[in-house]
Amino acid sequence: MMSLSENLKVLRKQKGLSQEQLAEQLNVSRQAVSKWESNNGMPEMDSLIILSEIFECTIDDLLKKDLTDHDPTVKQIYEKHYDLIAKAYSFGIVSILSGVCVYLFTEIYFPENTKYEFIPQILFLFFVLIGVISFVYFGMIDSHFEERKIEFDDFYSENERVSFNQTYSLAIAVGVGLILFGVVVQVLVDNIYNESLANGLFMIFVTMATGIFVYFGVLKSKYDRVDRNKIIEEGKNKKVFMYCGIIMMIITIIYLWWSFVTNAWSVSWIVYPIGGIVCGIVWLIFEGKEE
Repeated sequence: MMSLSENLKVLRKQKGLSQEQLAEQLNVSRQAVSKWESNNGMPEMDSLIILSEIFECTIDDLLKKDLTDHDPTVKQIYEKHYDLIAKAYSFGIVSILSGVCVYLFTEIYFPENTKYEFIPQILFLFFVLIGVISFVYFGMIDSHFEERKIEFDDFYSENERVSFNQTYSLAIAVGVGLILFGVVVQVLVDNIYNESLANGLFMIFVTMATGIFVYFGVLKSKYDRVDRNKIIEEGKNKKVFMYCGIIMMIITIIYLWWSFVTNAWSVSWIVYPIGGIVCGIVWLIFEGKEE
């Protein structure tokens, strides 16, 4: 009985199920599941069969063996999901911005008013499509993960948080450095060669920097979200990320429109630093409200 109660409690959390959700799958009450986990009751045979299927083990193992270390822990499930989402979202934005890079480089070989002038546009749309599909598909996966309402513990130590924050700060510094270096490269190449090549090289640096920002930004939210027991903090973080996401989407639209319509690639990059400053102001506003 003791093995069953411990196995049920740990395996349920490892699957990301609440007592109520497990009870629904078993067609029993939440109180029944609570009694089993408290070692105050025993499931019927039909419930044991379903439990063995849910937890992918035999009934005998469920009753007699210690299964608490056999499946991935909640922390492993949580980290695996956020590592995937971080890579997926950074891939999506890098794909879209790579489309801009490809457009600028192919425009050198297929300029306007030529037979194959449509090729740069086709390639640009292709990369944008890949990025959008990535955002939609993995966004649905992320939404489904949220709906599971996994019971989180604060399983990151203070040392782990400090270590990541140091890495995060370094990543942001590298990203900003890449953009500034890209500006220098753009100016030099524009003076020596031609504008299209200079703009394409600049966008490569912007693409790398943006990928870094998105990847480490999502990972940072992984550490912040473990503190979801602090409801106010969670609500604040969600609003900050939502507003900053909207701001950067608007900034990107402005950048692409300004650049393509006016061909002002040499100056349109300025919208990104402005967007970063606006996001910083938003963050400070929410920090002030919390205090």
